[in-house]
Amino acid sequence: MVNDKREKAGNNTLESRQNSSGNTLGTKRYIRYVAAYNRLMQCKNNGYFLESIAILDSLISDRLASRLGFVFGKQISVRDTLGKLCSAFLDTKPNHSSPLETDEAFIAVIS
Repeated sequence: MVNDKREKAGNNTLESRQNSSGNTLGTKRYIRYVAAYNRLMQCKNNGYFLESIAILDSLISDRLASRLGFVFGKQISVRDTLGKLCSAFLDTKPNHSSPLETDEAFIAVIS
């Protein structure tokens, strides 16, 4: 099933994954996410709910910007709000009536 999704996403995804398979970027990113999640849980357990929300906002924005970058084929700034990032997925391609994002389940979650 994973291979089917990669084939549907196109050769660029597969090529970029193969090109990055020898570096440690994925491991470093994973360590940062674990640290952020641990901090999130620490804040939540200690009653720092606004800080918890800020951490979640940051993590979600980062992942949305990454997905947008994949969809657009270029790097996207994380400076936009979550609402603007979500709206960008629902915008239509020039001269088309369908949104840039094609994953229907993802569209249902963000719309």
